[in-house]
Amino acid sequence: MKKIFFCLLVVFGKMVVYSQISGGMMNVQNQPVLPGFQPDMVNVVRWISPVTRDFETLREDLHPDDKLTSWGYKTKVFQFKAYANRPPGSNATAVYRWVMPHCAASILIAEHEHSDAQMQAWGYKDKQFMFYAYRTRPTLGNYLEVNRWINAKPAGDPCRDFTLTVTEKEYTDQQLISYGYTQKITQFYVLDVDAGSPASGDGQTVTLQDIDEWLCPNNLTRGDREFDGHGPRIKTEVRLRVAGGGTALYADITFWAQETQHDWSTAEGRWTRKVYDAPYGKKIRRVVSDQASRTQFISPPGGWQFGFPGHDVSGAVNAFLDGVGGGIANAVFALHGLPAGDLTALGRLVSASVNSGNTAVRVPATEGTLVKFFTIVGDTGGPDISHDDNCNDDTRIVRIEFAPVRVEWEN
Repeated sequence: MKKIFFCLLVVFGKMVVYSQISGGMMNVQNQPVLPGFQPDMVNVVRWISPVTRDFETLREDLHPDDKLTSWGYKTKVFQFKAYANRPPGSNATAVYRWVMPHCAASILIAEHEHSDAQMQAWGYKDKQFMFYAYRTRPTLGNYLEVNRWINAKPAGDPCRDFTLTVTEKEYTDQQLISYGYTQKITQFYVLDVDAGSPASGDGQTVTLQDIDEWLCPNNLTRGDREFDGHGPRIKTEVRLRVAGGGTALYADITFWAQETQHDWSTAEGRWTRKVYDAPYGKKIRRVVSDQASRTQFISPPGGWQFGFPGHDVSGAVNAFLDGVGGGIANAVFALHGLPAGDLTALGRLVSASVNSGNTAVRVPATEGTLVKFFTIVGDTGGPDISHDDNCNDDTRIVRIEFAPVRVEWEN
């Protein structure tokens, strides 16, 4: 039985599903015209799953985005387009989603890989049609290789499987191996609608301008304006977007801080800053690396002396990170050159400094690889939440340091 299950893992991938394009029919760039066949295309996207804490590929119309985010899904990224109707020829293959036997997630399997009887015998259930692809790369036109990788979960974990589904353009093999993924398997081929872009493959790496200014929230939503040494609990997020008709990248920043006990003083703030200008004559098609990062932690009291004392350093780091340490993705550790899941090593990245008389904590992002570090002042030892835009001696963002990002350019 163990041998049968191992064979199953070697061929399986993550759930990939589709969404209907408005109008249903479209012309596909860079593809040969097949006589009598009009392709009905569907979008395929990936989210970070709350179950596996890893990328999960879903169809856009499976659930509304706001519903998925309410369930804990994060960081939506477009992957590819696929056929909703079967193309002519024996090379076409139907792709199905199956629910996994012992994990509340799904896998992807094409009809040429295993029979329904085999799937059901192995415990997979709830078969659902997703889209059509090709078994081998067609000789005419431009197509993407779609691969699956075993995630970095430990042996015996019920969610350990080929849960990552990515095209050859999304990440290099070296990157995925450094993140802890193993045993790459090619499954099928889909249309490459972006073929011919000057920045193919993983795109061109560009450097964003760090945000090196004080940003203080002055929107008091609860309590008074004093944390009084009780935290605060801090959550902050940055989302990157293309703007200016492809000529610039902007960062949308949100910040939330709340006292950890009565009267739960709470402040919120939102800002937007330009972080990149495209070279003259170039326009950005899209960002192909992570487009969002967030962090959260329990701020120490004003005047705190930094350190994680005791024998359980990993546990202390997880407590400082408000209990989210166990869910940090492998890619975040790899961004800093750390072994996957090593919270003790991650804790060594956290540091404190004095910023205009206040304790500022420099902490890595806990989700997403857009941002490397946030530097934030939480408790100031006096009134914390600003009445205005003068951030002196107030709770504030001090600095946001970005990792390099990859973009694709318009033709």
